[in-house]
Amino acid sequence: MSQLPILLITGASGAIGSSYRRHLAQTNLPYTLRFTDIQPPKAEEIVGDWRIGNLSDPEFVSEVVAGVHTILHLGADPSPEADFYASLLENNIKATYNIFQAASEAQVQKVIYGSSSSVVFGYKAEDAGLQIHSNMAVRPITMYSATKCFGEAVASVFAHTHGLKTLCVRIGWFMPRAELVSLQNPDLETISRIVTDRDLSHMFDCCLKAENISFAVLPGLSNNRYPFLDLSEARQLVGYTPQDDAFALTGLLPPQNK
Repeated sequence: MSQLPILLITGASGAIGSSYRRHLAQTNLPYTLRFTDIQPPKAEEIVGDWRIGNLSDPEFVSEVVAGVHTILHLGADPSPEADFYASLLENNIKATYNIFQAASEAQVQKVIYGSSSSVVFGYKAEDAGLQIHSNMAVRPITMYSATKCFGEAVASVFAHTHGLKTLCVRIGWFMPRAELVSLQNPDLETISRIVTDRDLSHMFDCCLKAENISFAVLPGLSNNRYPFLDLSEARQLVGYTPQDDAFALTGLLPPQNK
């Protein structure tokens, strides 16, 4: 019996990484799982192949990536207030470059890069109701967002000059459905950026299954009534069919008839 290909998930102890690990435990995707993070998960969650270390260290990254088929790169400092020299340079810039460089050297087949919808937040200052499409120029407003723009650019370099298949997912405001239904005083602009745990896991599944795509930038939002990012390209390219409408789940709008 042949061994299943290895899926490496970085940032696997974080909120999104932990959510997707729980999802994978209930699915039958054809992968052997490997996890890494700078911090270990809770003791009861240490199941499978865990590698604890810093992705800003090229030697550690090379060891972690060895033999891997696909990478879901979620490892980063997610704070909009993070200091550039104290954290972002190491955790978002060096770490991301190291992942792509090691992936190229190890002949990894695909990298799914966890970007952020905040790379285009600058448009909101001009037109709060504008819907953003993937072909519009990035417009970050924080250094955290700027590091995600860097990650998308690095992904493009390795896709177009090294042949490394890459899908960049611009993840919105991540919130589990159970928390979303009890959210207090939701506002329309924030709700337009929601992605639930169920829908984001589905997006990652779609990216894993996608074939014949060398490079793409995809919106990581739920099926919100008025989405901040246009979802049509994700539906067409990878078959993304999100189920949750944050406007309905928070009670801002009644559920739509199906």
